[in-house]
Amino acid sequence: MLVRYLSRDEIETLNKYLAIKHGFKHAVLQNGNLDLCVETPQRTLFGTELYADKLCKAAALMKEISKLHPFAAGNKRTAFLATTVFLELNGYALSCETQEAIDISLKTAQCVCDIQEINQWLKKYTRRSQWQPTE
Repeated sequence: MLVRYLSRDEIETLNKYLAIKHGFKHAVLQNGNLDLCVETPQRTLFGTELYADKLCKAAALMKEISKLHPFAAGNKRTAFLATTVFLELNGYALSCETQEAIDISLKTAQCVCDIQEINQWLKKYTRRSQWQPTE
């Protein structure tokens, strides 16, 4: 399975974009936490991927950015946007009402839902896009 992961610079750029759009200051609080956010969807254990499919990898990305709080502001927004961009880069389209996005983002940030629950939510609101990445 070919997967296009987001880099540290790309996630940081998403936070910078949101800072400009919503009027908060961009700052990385902990570089190590941002690195963990980037690495988590790619993790393997004894050669086996911990997150077997692209939606599960997206759920892990969302959870880590929300939980590890690598930025001074905009972590929930960055988590949601990074998840959306990751899915789009990998042939999926995420579509939901704004309130549904807010609800999952708050639950994720409050650590009241786990990666499996986020994955189920993504399955409900994500479809294969017409554009498919080449393998």
